[in-house]
Amino acid sequence: MTRRVEAAGSVVTILITAADSEGRVGVVEMQTAPGPMPSTMHWHTHEAWTAHILSGRIHIRFHEGERDLEAGDVIHVPPRRAFSWSNALADAPSRILFVYTPGGFEEYFVDIAELFGTGKPFAELLPHIVALSEKYGIERES
Repeated sequence: MTRRVEAAGSVVTILITAADSEGRVGVVEMQTAPGPMPSTMHWHTHEAWTAHILSGRIHIRFHEGERDLEAGDVIHVPPRRAFSWSNALADAPSRILFVYTPGGFEEYFVDIAELFGTGKPFAELLPHIVALSEKYGIERES
C-alpha cells in the first residue's frame, strides 16, 4: 500500500516498506520543492541508498567533490559516506526515486511529516528532529 506524506516542502510517496520486503528494502519517491534546501553534511549509519533522478536536477556534495545529477542519472551512496544534497532548480520541483537497503528508513519520512504537521515553530521541533535523527541512524558533522 502506498502512502503519501508531506514535510518541509517535500512530498514523499512510500512505495515499498521494510514490512513489505521482509526488511530488505524501502522505496520512496520524493518530490522536492524548487530551490536550495538547507542541508548539512550528514550520513546514514544503517543503510545504503540509491537514487534515480526522475526529473529535475539535484546537486550533491561529498567531501571529495560535488556533482549535478539530471533526469536519468543514478547514484549509490554506501552507509557512513558523508553527503549533502539539494534541488538545483530554482523554478521547478525535482523527483527522485530512492531505494534504501536494508529497509526501514522510509518510516523516517512518516515520523518527520507527523512532527512538522504539529505546526510548532522550528525551534521547538529541533530537539525532536535530533531525536528522530538518532532513531534512524542519521549523524551530522558538527
